[in-house]
Amino acid sequence: MPKFKRCLHVKNDGTVCQAPAMRRRSCCYFHIDVRRRERRKQKARMECELRRQGEAQAAIALNLLRLRNLIDKQLLSKILRELCVEGECCE
Repeated sequence: MPKFKRCLHVKNDGTVCQAPAMRRRSCCYFHIDVRRRERRKQKARMECELRRQGEAQAAIALNLLRLRNLIDKQLLSKILRELCVEGECCE
């Protein structure tokens, strides 16, 4: 039985890495870096998606404000409030 931990990362082909794990970690040096990069990519994708959603809500709100003379004031304020609640943009 080995006196050190083995990397627990599962490779694309389904096998486990088995390289020596870093101290107090479950993965080897290489797979710690791979996981870090994957987390960064995922975070960047999420931020991009949130930015897109925010831009869409802002565009809807802007177009509603442009149409404010044609829409009932109470209905307009209700729609804008709902957009803010969904986008958490109210102050």
